[in-house]
Amino acid sequence: MCILVVIGFYSPTALAIWDNANIGPYNVSFDLDTTSEYNIGDPEFVEFSQYDCWAFRILDSEYRFLINMELHDFQNPTSIDADYLKDHLTKSGFLASSMYERVDYQILEIDGNDGILAVADTGDEDVYYFAYSPDEWDSYGQTVVLTECIATWKITNNLLDSLNVEGFNEPKIDLSFDSVIMPPAGGFISSS
Repeated sequence: MCILVVIGFYSPTALAIWDNANIGPYNVSFDLDTTSEYNIGDPEFVEFSQYDCWAFRILDSEYRFLINMELHDFQNPTSIDADYLKDHLTKSGFLASSMYERVDYQILEIDGNDGILAVADTGDEDVYYFAYSPDEWDSYGQTVVLTECIATWKITNNLLDSLNVEGFNEPKIDLSFDSVIMPPAGGFISSS
């Protein structure tokens, strides 16, 4: 008689579940790598003078706010660097640094591009903010992603490691500097 015993182990990391959210013209994909249930809220759209804003929230199973994400689509490509991203976090009203005891910043890679992480100390638990441009090319970008996380560092870190944003618009102005020789208004003069 032969007895076969199979022992299985459940590993949440082995069962990665990627979420995809269509937010306006964007496809946002991520894996929070958590066994906790969460819901993706309906997208919202607001038009500002310098950019269009697409936003959505990720809520826990009791519909409490965990993550707030905004995608800012600027009318024209803009110079993107760490100082700009830090400044945009605060000037857009996304990060009200005066509400926190301390805010620490660090540069890191998000979705294959340079970004900035702000860790805000509430005195109780940290709140995480990050910003980057998924369409950054040669220090210019037209889309800036801003994110606020009151979730644990583990969930925030999983989001940072897995976030992918696609579907941003092609630049509205050409950033290349190829020379083009245009004929004069009357055309070229022929000597024949």
